Amino acid sequence: MLGDPKVLILDEPTAGLDPRERVQLRNHIRDLSRERTVLLATHILSDIETIADEILLLRAGSLVRSGAPAALVAEENCATLEEVCLRYIDDDE
Repeated sequence: MLGDPKVLILDEPTAGLDPRERVQLRNHIRDLSRERTVLLATHILSDIETIADEILLLRAGSLVRSGAPAALVAEENCATLEEVCLRYIDDDE
């Protein structure tokens, strides 16, 4: 956070944390995102749903879907964001 960057790039920032620490860091990232752009790479979908205004779903380095988490769930007629992700990352499709 030195130099007050306008963009933060975070790769799996909550991996390996216990649940309490994960929630605290997730909340801190959400607060930071009010003042700057945060690019967050993670496979922890609860973090995405809590933090992200918009997600980009990548498969093999290509963008396959983007939008707000709740909007993607509704548009794909899924019950959860996990179901949306599984639709696009399933190797059989």
